[in-house]
Parts: sequence; structure tokens; C-alpha cells
Amino acid sequence: PTQGVRPLMIYCRTQWLTVNRVYIPNHTEKYSDFNQLSSLVRLGHKYQIEDVQNQALAALQRYFVPLIFEDLDRPAFHNICCDERGIELIHLARLTDTPSMLPIAFYFCVSLGSPIIDGWHREDGFVQHLAPEDLKRCFEAYAEVALRKAPMTQRIFNVGHSLDCQDPVTCAAELQDAYPTLSPAIRLINGWSDVIREYFRPHICSNCTKMLEERAVAERRAFWRELP
Repeated sequence: PTQGVRPLMIYCRTQWLTVNRVYIPNHTEKYSDFNQLSSLVRLGHKYQIEDVQNQALAALQRYFVPLIFEDLDRPAFHNICCDERGIELIHLARLTDTPSMLPIAFYFCVSLGSPIIDGWHREDGFVQHLAPEDLKRCFEAYAEVALRKAPMTQRIFNVGHSLDCQDPVTCAAELQDAYPTLSPAIRLINGWSDVIREYFRPHICSNCTKMLEERAVAERRAFWRELP
């Protein structure tokens, strides 16, 4: 058994050095392989290679789990937000007893909606599903979160033109016309910049665009503060 584990330990440490060389010294977004990091966490835990598990987990949290509000605008967060990788985050949080990862991981899963039932398909073909109790929590939370989406969206976008609007007649009309066409996706903490850019910015003045962006940030920040 010892001889069989040794090559695995060498592999894990080699893989971690690859991750560590890019993540830790440079603090850049160049390397954001969620699959490799989650694999290292699982292997490190299974074979009790604590330094690999802990450092890979720290890198995973740094790049995919926002700790402060400003982290929500990091590119890596947008790459994972509202997709099935939230399922893997919950699994890793349970596996390593890292409860600080759970609030945002549950938000990812709740925002995903019904596809959460299909699980997270890893690169090796294994499908990770949520435990029944965690799946139940997601469905219970979805109802509450869905009720909050419409009022938040309305507070951000169903408004008149800004006080310093450069073209009040046009902007008021465009704001009124664009609001009903917004996507129904749940967005409580992830950004609205792409929506503002697609639906509003080409048709309203810069001051009204700024007003929408400021309203969106204020609403997102308020919800972020409510997370455990």
C-alpha cells in the first residue's frame, strides 16, 4: 500500500506546485482551473496529504469563493456563478468541514434552478449530486429567493430618468420600454453590468446608465450583507 500511495503523493505535490506557482506568487487570474483544484482537494483528503488539501482548498476559495463584496466582480467568480460547480463546492465544504464556503455555494445552486437535480459532471465522468438534505435546502431557499428577485429588479430598473439626465424624454421612454424585457434569471448578488450594457446603455444617456449601475450595486451589497 505504501508503494502504491507514493506515486500518488508525488503526483499531487507536482500538481500543487503547478497551481501554487501561478496562484500564490503572482495573485493573477491567469490560472483558474476549478476541476484541477477540486481534484487536488479530494485526493489530498482521501490520502491524508494535508498540505495539498489545505493549499488547494485555499486557492479554490481565493479564486472562486468571494469573501468580500468587491470579490463579486472578479472574473473567476463570474465564470462559476450560477452553474453546476456550486454542487461541487458544497460537496468540498462538507468533505473538508469548511462551512464558510456554504452560503455562496448554496446561492450558486439556488440560482441554477431545476438543473441542480442533474448534478455536477466531473471531467472523469463521475456525477456529483447534492445530498438529499442539501437538495431540500436548495428547494426551500429557491422559493424565498425567487420572491425577492422581482422587487429587487423593480427597485433597480423600474425607475424614471436620473436627476441630471441629458435627454429626459428619451431616457424615460427607453427605461419604461426595456424593463419588461429583462431576463427572469435570479440575480441578487451577481452583477447586472451585462444587462445594463445590452438592454439600456445603447439607448439612454451616460448619467442614467450610471444611475442604474449605482442602484444595482446598492441592491447587491444589501443582499450580500444578509448572507450568513
